[in-house]
Amino acid sequence: MKDWIKELCPEIADWQVELIADHHQAEIERLNKALTWEQNRSERIGTHGPGCHTWGPAHFECLLREFQKREWVGLTDAEVIEISHLALTRVQAVRMTEAKLKEKNT
Repeated sequence: MKDWIKELCPEIADWQVELIADHHQAEIERLNKALTWEQNRSERIGTHGPGCHTWGPAHFECLLREFQKREWVGLTDAEVIEISHLALTRVQAVRMTEAKLKEKNT
Protein backbone atom coordinates (compact mmCIF):
# COMPACT_ATOMS: atom_id res chain seq x y z
CA MET A 1 0.00 0.00 0.00
CA LYS A 2 2.88 2.34 0.76
CA ASP A 3 4.20 2.02 -2.79
CA TRP A 4 0.77 2.78 -4.17
CA ILE A 5 0.46 5.90 -2.00
CA LYS A 6 3.94 7.09 -3.03
CA GLU A 7 3.08 6.58 -6.70
CA LEU A 8 -0.18 8.46 -6.30
CA CYS A 9 1.39 11.40 -4.42
CA PRO A 10 5.17 11.44 -4.98
CA GLU A 11 5.55 14.82 -3.26
CA ILE A 12 4.59 13.67 0.26
CA ALA A 13 7.17 12.67 2.86
CA ASP A 14 7.83 9.09 3.91
CA TRP A 15 6.42 9.69 7.41
CA GLN A 16 3.17 10.91 5.84
CA VAL A 17 3.03 7.80 3.64
CA GLU A 18 3.52 5.68 6.76
CA LEU A 19 0.77 7.54 8.59
CA ILE A 20 -1.69 7.23 5.70
CA ALA A 21 -0.90 3.55 5.18
CA ASP A 22 -1.34 2.75 8.89
CA HIS A 23 -4.64 4.62 8.99
CA HIS A 24 -5.99 2.79 5.95
CA GLN A 25 -4.81 -0.59 7.22
CA ALA A 26 -6.56 0.02 10.54
CA GLU A 27 -9.74 1.01 8.70
CA ILE A 28 -9.58 -2.12 6.53
CA GLU A 29 -9.23 -4.29 9.64
CA ARG A 30 -12.14 -2.50 11.33
CA LEU A 31 -14.36 -2.96 8.30
CA ASN A 32 -13.40 -6.64 7.97
CA LYS A 33 -14.33 -7.23 11.62
CA ALA A 34 -17.64 -5.41 11.15
CA LEU A 35 -18.41 -7.42 8.03
CA THR A 36 -17.57 -10.69 9.78
CA TRP A 37 -19.82 -9.73 12.70
CA GLU A 38 -22.67 -8.81 10.35
CA GLN A 39 -22.31 -12.04 8.37
CA ASN A 40 -22.36 -14.10 11.58
CA ARG A 41 -25.41 -12.20 12.78
CA SER A 42 -27.31 -12.61 9.52
CA GLU A 43 -26.63 -16.35 9.47
CA ARG A 44 -28.38 -16.71 12.83
CA ILE A 45 -31.53 -14.84 11.83
CA GLY A 46 -34.28 -17.28 11.00
CA THR A 47 -32.32 -20.28 12.20
CA HIS A 48 -34.37 -22.98 13.83
CA GLY A 49 -33.54 -26.40 15.13
CA PRO A 50 -34.32 -28.96 17.78
CA GLY A 51 -34.86 -27.17 21.07
CA CYS A 52 -34.80 -23.71 19.50
CA HIS A 53 -37.69 -22.69 21.77
CA THR A 54 -35.07 -22.45 24.56
CA TRP A 55 -32.83 -20.04 22.60
CA GLY A 56 -34.45 -16.83 23.75
CA PRO A 57 -37.01 -14.17 22.83
CA ALA A 58 -36.55 -14.53 19.06
CA HIS A 59 -38.01 -18.02 19.39
CA PHE A 60 -41.12 -17.09 21.37
CA GLU A 61 -43.42 -18.51 18.68
CA CYS A 62 -41.39 -21.73 18.74
CA LEU A 63 -42.05 -21.93 22.48
CA LEU A 64 -45.79 -21.53 21.89
CA ARG A 65 -45.70 -24.30 19.27
CA GLU A 66 -43.81 -26.48 21.75
CA PHE A 67 -46.59 -25.97 24.28
CA GLN A 68 -49.20 -26.89 21.67
CA LYS A 69 -47.23 -29.90 20.44
CA ARG A 70 -46.99 -31.32 23.95
CA GLU A 71 -50.74 -30.78 24.33
CA TRP A 72 -50.44 -28.97 27.61
CA VAL A 73 -54.09 -28.10 27.55
CA GLY A 74 -55.88 -26.16 30.17
CA LEU A 75 -53.60 -23.13 30.16
CA THR A 76 -54.73 -19.76 28.91
CA ASP A 77 -52.60 -17.78 26.48
CA ALA A 78 -51.75 -15.39 29.32
CA GLU A 79 -50.48 -18.27 31.45
CA VAL A 80 -48.36 -19.59 28.59
CA ILE A 81 -46.87 -16.12 28.09
CA GLU A 82 -46.27 -15.75 31.84
CA ILE A 83 -44.48 -19.09 31.98
CA SER A 84 -42.35 -18.34 28.93
CA HIS A 85 -41.28 -14.97 30.29
CA LEU A 86 -40.53 -16.21 33.78
CA ALA A 87 -38.88 -19.50 32.90
CA LEU A 88 -35.13 -19.27 32.60
CA THR A 89 -34.64 -22.84 31.46
CA ARG A 90 -36.66 -25.55 29.84
CA VAL A 91 -36.84 -27.47 33.12
CA GLN A 92 -38.32 -24.47 34.89
CA ALA A 93 -40.95 -24.10 32.17
CA VAL A 94 -41.97 -27.74 32.54
CA ARG A 95 -42.16 -27.49 36.34
CA MET A 96 -44.16 -24.28 36.23
CA THR A 97 -46.59 -25.73 33.69
CA GLU A 98 -47.11 -28.90 35.68
CA ALA A 99 -47.75 -26.82 38.81
CA LYS A 100 -50.29 -24.64 37.00
CA LEU A 101 -52.11 -27.67 35.61
CA LYS A 102 -52.13 -29.38 39.00
CA GLU A 103 -53.45 -26.18 40.59
CA LYS A 104 -56.24 -25.96 37.99
CA ASN A 105 -57.21 -29.60 38.42
CA THR A 106 -57.53 -29.43 42.22
